[in-house]
Amino acid sequence: MRYPVEDLEIHYATEEDMRSFDPAVAAKELIQFAVEVRSNDVFITDESDRVSIRMKRLGKVELLQCLSKEAGRRLQNHFRAVGGADVTDHVKPVDGREVIELDNGVHVDVRISG
Repeated sequence: MRYPVEDLEIHYATEEDMRSFDPAVAAKELIQFAVEVRSNDVFITDESDRVSIRMKRLGKVELLQCLSKEAGRRLQNHFRAVGGADVTDHVKPVDGREVIELDNGVHVDVRISG
């Protein structure tokens, strides 16, 4: 998931991708990438046939990636769990935060809402 911002592409996960998809790893890579490109917000949004990941950078919201509904839901559930929310309740709004340590030892304060 490491794309230069100007070369972002849409990726739909295949069945093979889903077998190896680890939402904890994907979440950490997403946060690491957001820090690297100095994004101040990341949006993971349900759409009719997919889940989109967008980043706000320099005041502009840019599409980063699209995931299958299944992969996107697993990533959303990971963030809900990290934020202390019930992963089975998708009706109640989420409001949480967690400090995540990246591979380079940097700690990032992540606010989760939705």
